[in-house]
Amino acid sequence: MTFGDECFLQLIEGPPAAINALYAELQRDPRHKNLQLLGYRNIDRRSFSNWAMGFLEFDQFRGPGGRPFDPYELSTDEALAKLHAAGRLAGIAA
Repeated sequence: MTFGDECFLQLIEGPPAAINALYAELQRDPRHKNLQLLGYRNIDRRSFSNWAMGFLEFDQFRGPGGRPFDPYELSTDEALAKLHAAGRLAGIAA
C-alpha cells in the first residue's frame, strides 16, 4: 500500500476467494471512499510474498511536474509498475 496526497494505492495478492471477500469488506467499510478496482488477474507467484501488510510513502508516486498523486490516472500496468518499483527500493518486492 502506498499513500500520497490523500490517496491510497494498494495491491492485494492471494487466493481469489480471499481477495473477493476482502474487497467486499473494504467496500462496506465507511472509512474507505471512492474505491476503484484498477485490475484483477491471476498471477503465477506473489510479488510481495514476504510481506503480509505494509505501507510505502514515496515521492515517485507524484505526477509529472510534481503534480499531486492521483491513482485514478493510472492504468493497471502503471500502478503495478509503481508499486513494484517502490517495493524493490524498500527491499520487499520480488
